Amino acid sequence: FTYSTSNYFWELGYGYTNTNDYFCKRPNIDRYYGELTDFTPAENKTATILMKRAVFGAKFIAEGLTGGKLKISMSEAPDIYIAYPDTTVQNIFTFDNIYGAWAQDNYSETITVSISWTKADGAVVPLATQDVTFKRNMLTTITVKVNDATIKNGISINTESTSMGDGGSVTINGGSSDSTKVNP
Repeated sequence: FTYSTSNYFWELGYGYTNTNDYFCKRPNIDRYYGELTDFTPAENKTATILMKRAVFGAKFIAEGLTGGKLKISMSEAPDIYIAYPDTTVQNIFTFDNIYGAWAQDNYSETITVSISWTKADGAVVPLATQDVTFKRNMLTTITVKVNDATIKNGISINTESTSMGDGGSVTINGGSSDSTKVNP
């Protein structure tokens, strides 16, 4: 702590964090923020700073996941995964605007969440992209319905089953090894 009339540290009011070489605005860490103004230190005087959690909780439940894994991406946050046979994952994330989360008890941010399914055979199927509103110090539960039969992307693929025929043969003759002189 530094007694000062100016803000010595910058960007403390935002979620910018570097975790294991990953820079993001919404890291999955527990973060608190607080301020104390109009305090004059004196002997036997106590400074009490109200520190508020500047985080939200996100719980994802996969219904119908029969193999592979779900990749859950939230804007400016580390990805999280549900790998079969697991069906849930839960974590906390710091808000991008930490100061706003401290200043307003009912603070919320609307964050884009994208979910894709990597099937057991390696095929990647996008399931959904949706904006979700997360509230300060609250756990939001999102249920993801994974049903291979109902995934519709407007594409139908049919492949021919006949084996390849003979396409003929081609011979390519290389040039000679003699040097060709170039006259300027």
